[in-house]
Amino acid sequence: GALLGARRDDTDVLDYDDADAADYTTTTTTDAAVSLALDATIELFNVGVWHDSRTANIIAAACFANSAKVMAKAVKFFVVADQQQQQQLRDAEEDAAFGGGGGIDVAAAAAAIASKKDSISGRLKELNRQNNHYSKKTRGRKRKLKQQIAGLQRSQQSMMDGGSGGVSRSNFPALELIHDPHVFAERLLSMVRKKATTMKFNVRLLVMHLISRLIGVHQLMVYDFYPYVQRFLQPHQPEITQLLAIVAQSVHADVHGGVLQPLVKCLCDNFVADRSRPEVMTVGINCVREICVRQPDAVDATLLSDLVLYQKHRDRGVATAARSLVNYYREARPELLPKSERGKTATMRLAAEKREAKAAARTAS
Repeated sequence: GALLGARRDDTDVLDYDDADAADYTTTTTTDAAVSLALDATIELFNVGVWHDSRTANIIAAACFANSAKVMAKAVKFFVVADQQQQQQLRDAEEDAAFGGGGGIDVAAAAAAIASKKDSISGRLKELNRQNNHYSKKTRGRKRKLKQQIAGLQRSQQSMMDGGSGGVSRSNFPALELIHDPHVFAERLLSMVRKKATTMKFNVRLLVMHLISRLIGVHQLMVYDFYPYVQRFLQPHQPEITQLLAIVAQSVHADVHGGVLQPLVKCLCDNFVADRSRPEVMTVGINCVREICVRQPDAVDATLLSDLVLYQKHRDRGVATAARSLVNYYREARPELLPKSERGKTATMRLAAEKREAKAAARTAS
């Protein structure tokens, strides 16, 4: 088939132009044959026989096939199979560490066991020990302990995600092998726009998921993607949970805050409004927080001051989500918060930074 035939010449580099897409959509090849060849290519990639960049780019070119079935299968490979592949790699590492073919490699086994241990469990135990040191368990001490444990858990999750709220590149081996991810993402976005009337929504959702993952993994600047997704952000949307995850995944620190502010404002208008149900408001605020963790400039001071007011909402879930957003900005960008919400620590830090800046200016002059 065209897909398997493209794999024979290992010297050429597969790029994303119309000619390459045509190779996999030729009228002389039936959809069944192309689908069968794609299945074989994906299986060979997953088992490690053809686990290289050329195979990954062959499958990527199939994302532009004329056949909806072939196109959806290729897109789904990058969206779903990468997680399965990462799990297989972890299992293989464990088997190698514990001597799958013979004796146990003690050093490798110890490393494997250490990697599974909770890196913050010792600190959590120390907090509990300090708490047990007091004979009287006051409400303030319990609240402080809860906040410290939550902070440690957030730090642990951040390390698991590969950094400050970003997408870990090591979790998506196939996407890392794409030759030109920016062109690939742009072509996918152009395709999903052109086929808006003919492409099923669940297939469009898969394509948007792939574009979002490409942006997150490769730190791309595909600014036209955010206005496109924005039109689907409605509480009545059946797949709104996946759409919110797609939005959050596509945000990273290099995206300009001005590009994201209309998106966040749309979220607040559609979800965080007095007319909305409490559970909808909670989801909206939590999504805003996930975006802001990746790019704090996604909201301006005016919008943030409005969101701060929901700390006193009558629904507990809404109030908790708003407090979580405020607590993050106290650590990351306290200057965007109203002065009354910055907290003592953040206020002192800002004052110290101002004094240092004035001292530096006097020294320079």
